[in-house]
Amino acid sequence: MKASLQKRLFLVLGIFVLAITALWAGLSLMLAYVVEDEIIDRLLAGEVAQLQQTYVSSGVMAQPRLDEVAIYASLADVPVALQAHIEPGVGGEIFTPDDTHFHYRWVQLQGVPPMLLVAEVSPWLVVSRMSTSLFILLSAGLFMALLLSLVAAYVIAGITTRPLRELTAAIEQNPRPSPLPHVHQNDEVGVLATAMESALDGLQQALARESAFTHDVSHELRTPLTALRNAVVLLPASVANDAEVKQLVAASAEIENLLTTLVALARSESSLTTPLPMRALLEDVLLARSEVIEAKGLVLELNVDDEATAQGNEQLARLLIGNLVDNALHYAHPARLSIRYHAGLLELANPVGQGERAAHPASLGHGLSLVRRLASSQGWRFNTAEADNQYVARIAT
Repeated sequence: MKASLQKRLFLVLGIFVLAITALWAGLSLMLAYVVEDEIIDRLLAGEVAQLQQTYVSSGVMAQPRLDEVAIYASLADVPVALQAHIEPGVGGEIFTPDDTHFHYRWVQLQGVPPMLLVAEVSPWLVVSRMSTSLFILLSAGLFMALLLSLVAAYVIAGITTRPLRELTAAIEQNPRPSPLPHVHQNDEVGVLATAMESALDGLQQALARESAFTHDVSHELRTPLTALRNAVVLLPASVANDAEVKQLVAASAEIENLLTTLVALARSESSLTTPLPMRALLEDVLLARSEVIEAKGLVLELNVDDEATAQGNEQLARLLIGNLVDNALHYAHPARLSIRYHAGLLELANPVGQGERAAHPASLGHGLSLVRRLASSQGWRFNTAEADNQYVARIAT
């Protein structure tokens, strides 16, 4: 099942909130470290300025004001553990294995060799030595802010997609309400609702016209066709075998079959499919034409398992297979038809020699277009091939 638009929008907003939260937390932590280092640097700078001022005014080297700060006359006087980490002429930081943190600065006084100011700043580090309670408090605040942001994102997603959800629900209703919701709304949703309203109204009108046409064709044309067929049947025996009469009988039967096919394709129930027993269906189609098969001397080969089934519409399947069988009856030379169904593929093959063929109102019954429509209406695929004087019609069910 596809995710709703509201869920997808919430997912996008949620990811955005998480990204912003993570970015803000990272920047806040970075800012805290920067501020902490800046405060320590300013403290050391104040110590250096105080030492320089005292030396200039009195000529005496004063001691640092802060207990954590020590002044050394040279690098050799600095504790051995720190000497290897101190670079001449610049200031810096020193991290020792025992987690002690030092800042140092070189102090330049007039007439005196450079001295070294070293401060153990471990007690001043607030961020890196944050207490557990403070960490928990900050984490709880961050979690609450994140939770509130996600709730706000969910609410915003719901409010934003509500018009579309209401429009979708209205379209899915049967019968559909008219007018659709938000038709008069002056925004993109209103434009969409108006377009959907117009399209659905047009579709309903087209379906109504199609239904009326199908009804008229089914009832109004069958009456004169039935009268025509009865009139031909009641003709005297002296003219029943005339070529013109036979052609009239074949043409009326063709019109009636064409009408049946068109009506079947137009009806909505033709889209309903069920498992069809293929052998029984093929045998019924062949039995309905048994007199013609016997008169033509058609040799039949039926290779279909008793348990074979195909998903399709029974009425359309009968019309489709019957049409292909009729084609073989008219055009097979010599009169032979092989029918095979295996692994969802139905094949009807008949020879097409160069001998004389009986006249037929349409090549391939109702025409390839209707045969393809009969197949596609059931989700089947139809194609033909002709090679080595063999005509093969294939239907993938």
